[in-house]
Amino acid sequence: MPAPRALADCYTIKPLSTGATWVTDDVMPNGAQVLSDGINLPDGTILLINGGRTGSGGGFQADDPVYAPLIYNPSAAKGSRFTSQPVTSIPRLYHSVATLLPSGEVLVAGSNPAVGYSLSGGVPGGWPNFNNNGHLCALQQQQRRTSFYPTEYRVEIFSPPYMSATSRPAIATLPASVAFGATFSITTTTRVRGTVQIMLNAPGFHTHSVGMGQRQIEILGTPVANSMQWNIVAPPNATVISPGVYLLFVVRDGIPSEGKWLKLG
Repeated sequence: MPAPRALADCYTIKPLSTGATWVTDDVMPNGAQVLSDGINLPDGTILLINGGRTGSGGGFQADDPVYAPLIYNPSAAKGSRFTSQPVTSIPRLYHSVATLLPSGEVLVAGSNPAVGYSLSGGVPGGWPNFNNNGHLCALQQQQRRTSFYPTEYRVEIFSPPYMSATSRPAIATLPASVAFGATFSITTTTRVRGTVQIMLNAPGFHTHSVGMGQRQIEILGTPVANSMQWNIVAPPNATVISPGVYLLFVVRDGIPSEGKWLKLG
């Protein structure tokens, strides 16, 4: 079996720039990571959660679980873009998942490194063994609690730092659907002052370090004077962002509202 090596380095790219190239970014504080899931948070930061420090995806090829999530802030000064978050006690390796919730929290679940599943928790006779990351594994791996990283059924909720804010903006009304390029209005429960962003998030879901359907875009919003109304311009067409159902967040000084569902297209 191959023995790939997880890495701790990080690179960024602006793919639409002329002559776009990969640029070295901060090194991840946890050291090498593999199979970690990157979740777009409504404040523009990225949560990196789950995964291991060694190996690669597939079966038991990942090992040494990462227990401390990271938040990456691309707007922070170089050298301080990663911040460590409170640790979990649950290892989540291959087949772990995470997704953004309307509340702004992140649902975290899964971890099933086994190739197969046995209801009784045993390995049927005659199943072949193979070596992964230094471990002898059956193709029908045991699922007992004493097994090596057994299937995980517990679910967690990760609360980003903004969830501890004493007050958050709140959306009162918005349309059920809008067309590309349309101008539409939303209202908030109070006047929202400060630095305000209107964010569209398609949470999708994450597993194997790949975000299926996850998208995020900031759209133009203008407050209506002496009111709690905002006029918002939808993305112009599907070349900017795909049609679909999105969570709309109003973000004030880095603190997001709860998201409300909006159909775009």
